[in-house]
Amino acid sequence: MRASYLTDNFGQRLWRNRWVWGRWLVIALVCLGVGVGLATWYGYWLSTDRLDWAGPADGVVSLSGYKQNEHAAEWLSRSQVREIWVIRMRASLLVKMGIHEDFADSSLRELHQLGVPDSQVRVVSIDAEESNLPRLLQGIGTATEQPATTQVIVACHPLYPRFLRQIADCALPPEQAERLRFVSLPHDEYVATRWWMSRAGWKDTYGTTMQLIANACFGATSGFEPAPWSPDEWEAQTFPALQPVSP
Repeated sequence: MRASYLTDNFGQRLWRNRWVWGRWLVIALVCLGVGVGLATWYGYWLSTDRLDWAGPADGVVSLSGYKQNEHAAEWLSRSQVREIWVIRMRASLLVKMGIHEDFADSSLRELHQLGVPDSQVRVVSIDAEESNLPRLLQGIGTATEQPATTQVIVACHPLYPRFLRQIADCALPPEQAERLRFVSLPHDEYVATRWWMSRAGWKDTYGTTMQLIANACFGATSGFEPAPWSPDEWEAQTFPALQPVSP
């Protein structure tokens, strides 16, 4: 009897307060809709450049992205770009040790397999580490001067266009920055405007947002360049007692 009374009483109170619960449900749905709308807008904002891609571009540079060379070859076949630029950066330690293949060499091989003629491929050498984005964009900007170009597409990660635009506007002269157009490539795990539906999307959005805030606070004119070193130098500095003693 006691349990039946409690159940009936709870049901009656729930029915009497149905309008209160209804209002809270409506508020929750509105908040959810606003949150989804803001997240969609933010993903769209991150994935778009402030400058539009207008007409055929003089070249396309693929920095990162899913099937980046395939997209570049497709744009070339559609006459949307006139040539493909391959960036050759300073060889990393892993490349020197033969553990990883050089990015430029692998890109050239893949473009050859895709049927891209060598006459429409331009290799741009930049003396900087791969992780130094300001120096990388400065090298691309300098390459636009020789020969003179009007528009270069920089294909990148789906959430990087706004981030790279921020670096270009800070690190490059205005005339060089205006020649670059940052275009997002599709991701293999999520869509840029639906980034919250994937764990990788959450991680990428958080990392890009932190980079935008850091660049806004401290600037983005120069990147970090680690001092060159070799395994023998590291071993000598870390374990001096193990080094052979000269007679």
